[in-house]
Amino acid sequence: MRNIALIALAVALASCGGKSGKKADAPQAPQQTAPTTTTPPAGPQFADVNAILKDKCALCHNPADADSFIDNEANLKSAAADISTRIQATGRGKMPMMRTTVALTAAEVQTFLVFLGKAQAAPGATAPTFETDITPIVAAKCARCHGDASFAPGKFVGHEDKFKAMGDAIAASVTATSSYEVMPPPANDRALSDAEKAVILGYFAL
Repeated sequence: MRNIALIALAVALASCGGKSGKKADAPQAPQQTAPTTTTPPAGPQFADVNAILKDKCALCHNPADADSFIDNEANLKSAAADISTRIQATGRGKMPMMRTTVALTAAEVQTFLVFLGKAQAAPGATAPTFETDITPIVAAKCARCHGDASFAPGKFVGHEDKFKAMGDAIAASVTATSSYEVMPPPANDRALSDAEKAVILGYFAL
């Protein structure tokens, strides 16, 4: 009898596909992990500077040379002091050379200086504006010669359009190292502080 009962149970299970009456568990959805985000480093990177080098410096500085700083971050940083001086010069020794047509813009000069550690770029800082940041500086330091009632050309005090139009010349003048080229002239008492120079360069970097 026992054998007959076991056979009957086996037949019954076979007829329903060998499944018990227990409901199968629903398949579990795969767990999704939140994507990891990497905060990009603040300030210009070598790729930014290298793009300028290839555009403005490759004519004279062959990337294939062992000491070339194009495509070579280590060489660029080792020459940081010399490069920062030359790109800010306004006369003899200026790079790129004045007789070429590949002069650096004020924004490109600022990119170099920040990357090479010769100027500050505060991450997340509000960009300088003419009314709030530039006007107080030029009113205090430049109005004697560049105000509406002055004798000198380039009356940009209080005129943002004129200030922008003279951007490259102003940036070169405020960062010049020669006493004959730097503005304001060192003979008066209106020399710009490093912080004021950084504001002006930051404005032209927009």
